[in-house]
Amino acid sequence: MRNIDSVLRRLAPLTAALWLALPAAAHAHGLVGRRDLPVPAWLFAWAAVAVLVVSFVGLGALWREARLRRVKERRLFAVPAWLEIPLGALGIALLALVIAAGLFGVQIDTANFAPTAIFVGLWVGVPFLSLLVGDVYRVLNPLRALGRATGWVAGRVAGDRLPEPLAFPDRWGRWPAAFGLFAFAWFELAFPGRSDPSQLAVVVVLFCVFHGVGMSLYGTEKWIDRCDPFGAWFSWVATIAPLRWERGVVFLRPPGVGTAQRAPISGDAALVIVAIATTTWDGLSGGDVLGTTLADLANQFANTGLSVTWSNAVVETVGMLLVTGLVTALIYGGVRGMVPHSARVTAAKATVPTAEPGASEASSAPARRTGPPSVSSLIRDFAPALVPIGVAYAVGHYLSLLAFQGQAIPQLLSNPLGNELAPGDGGWLGTAGWTINYDWLSANAIWYLQVGSLLAGHILSLVLSHDRALERFPKRRAARSQRAMLVVAVVFTCTGLWLLSAV
Repeated sequence: MRNIDSVLRRLAPLTAALWLALPAAAHAHGLVGRRDLPVPAWLFAWAAVAVLVVSFVGLGALWREARLRRVKERRLFAVPAWLEIPLGALGIALLALVIAAGLFGVQIDTANFAPTAIFVGLWVGVPFLSLLVGDVYRVLNPLRALGRATGWVAGRVAGDRLPEPLAFPDRWGRWPAAFGLFAFAWFELAFPGRSDPSQLAVVVVLFCVFHGVGMSLYGTEKWIDRCDPFGAWFSWVATIAPLRWERGVVFLRPPGVGTAQRAPISGDAALVIVAIATTTWDGLSGGDVLGTTLADLANQFANTGLSVTWSNAVVETVGMLLVTGLVTALIYGGVRGMVPHSARVTAAKATVPTAEPGASEASSAPARRTGPPSVSSLIRDFAPALVPIGVAYAVGHYLSLLAFQGQAIPQLLSNPLGNELAPGDGGWLGTAGWTINYDWLSANAIWYLQVGSLLAGHILSLVLSHDRALERFPKRRAARSQRAMLVVAVVFTCTGLWLLSAV
């Protein structure tokens, strides 16, 4: 307890450095800020600090052994295996509709089905659904469905002559998916043609071709798991859900248990960091905090001969990279703080060569490190604890977008090409005349939900990190190892609440 004060004293100098790593207001789908809250924002911030600190102390005092990996699931019911076929076909049909709408529909992003389907339905709607009912994207994923269907046909035609898939390099881990997620975020936030449905359709086609080649070389399941940015990230989001689907059976489990029980691999931490950082930049780049500054910087680039749109793209790209680097540095510092400096120094002095007696220095085996684990291995092992933070940022940032713009999906789906309809014509689904109801959820209600998601995500992150620390460190040091992560969680939460209230 005497160390809590020293931990909290670190918040002041860190706040100035960490404020960029939190979501702010966005022009189209950012956080909904409120200046007329019934409770002062500072009171929310202090309450959040109190909750996090009490949670930290309670975990250290009451949670004395790792238990999340031992939690048993309860079997609920079975689902016919053949349902994957129509669900996969549905995913393929939606993919084809997006491409057709982008290429042949009206080139107005608000009237064409393709942009809303990708940026609202896929990027926002699927994670929210996965958070509630599990990894639904796995069976809806059109890439996976196309890969499995193509493999089935090729197997029937070629038989034994069909070559075996290449071995996927283990060292790649999920790094390809992390790079792919960053590329998608860059396209959404920086690419000048992101609002052009035809250019979006062309990018979707290229995306499908690229992953089609990869699946043909390395196998559908392995490629989707390691390289598909949406499949990889959504599968991690789904681990928080209380439901898990496996081979036609639905299991019930406490929320977050699946996150602790899933074994991380190389690249998983990068995947979560990209999700956090790009969502953060999406808010900052359109908010009042940086909006004017970014516009001025873009004008400076435009004076060098670049077009205005590409000047904005350069600024957006640099900003995304900087925020990604900052978030990475914050998490690296939090993980590095798990191991005391004195222990690292002692371990460095204890590193000895493993040469055989009498062997020359040139023939000596590599040095064998003793002592605490490396920071890189800890970042990989504690990557699941970062997932709730990424999900909390997504919920906090995109909740208002899904609540309102998500209502446009039935309307656009009924008239995907955006053609002008006769009065009273509801399109092929009869929903083309639907309008968005902006009154069903108040701004205050959205703000409270955003606050709750930020706080709940960070609390769950502390729980997962503490439970994993009990596995990786001696019991006497497990709680102590989490002090740095508590600092990061407190600063993230308080600064996020401040930005929410100051918009």
